[in-house]
Amino acid sequence: MKANNIQHVKVATHSPQSNGQVERLNRIITPMLAKECEASSNSGWDKHLDKVEFAINNSVNRSTGFAPSTLLFGRNQKGEFCDKVREYLVENVASEGKSLEDIRDEAEVNIEREQKRNKTYYDNHHKSPTKYKPGDYIMVKNVVTTPGINKKLLAKYRGPYEVKSVLPNDRYTIGDIDGLQLSRLPYKGISSPSNMRLYAVPNADLKHDKMNAS
Repeated sequence: MKANNIQHVKVATHSPQSNGQVERLNRIITPMLAKECEASSNSGWDKHLDKVEFAINNSVNRSTGFAPSTLLFGRNQKGEFCDKVREYLVENVASEGKSLEDIRDEAEVNIEREQKRNKTYYDNHHKSPTKYKPGDYIMVKNVVTTPGINKKLLAKYRGPYEVKSVLPNDRYTIGDIDGLQLSRLPYKGISSPSNMRLYAVPNADLKHDKMNAS
């Protein structure tokens, strides 16, 4: 990644919104695959990925103002059915004689404008996340993925754990409190404030828990 100048940004566990671009695309892919499987005698979703990929790659994106294929190749791809009229319009009208460099420059401007609009909307509808510091005792949202377990009767949070370090973008490294390991294996993970809350128990009770654990 260093050789290719790629910045590695880790995603906190149980925080799909951290990877919002992928999750947003999944909202498009899933119903398209479901529709293709329903209309076909072959229900295997993997058999229809090529059609879904082609449709997405050659549809105009609202943020960029261009189809992904246009940004990559300078024109849309030819599909299974070749429409001569549509092909002529795409090549001679839609691009308006723009070069690939001009198309990408315009898309960059469109993306920046859309990012600012989305940020303004998000900031107006969300409160600032709670700030934690190293040494804080916290509880973590209890997310159970084991099949067959009734999740309605489980506690909403588990812990306590300790904030070990503060990471960029409102992320925290959390782990077991020294002398108070709650599971068979030591726990360490990265969490977001939306999945955390302060552990509101007096220090005397926590010391008592440590003694019982040891």
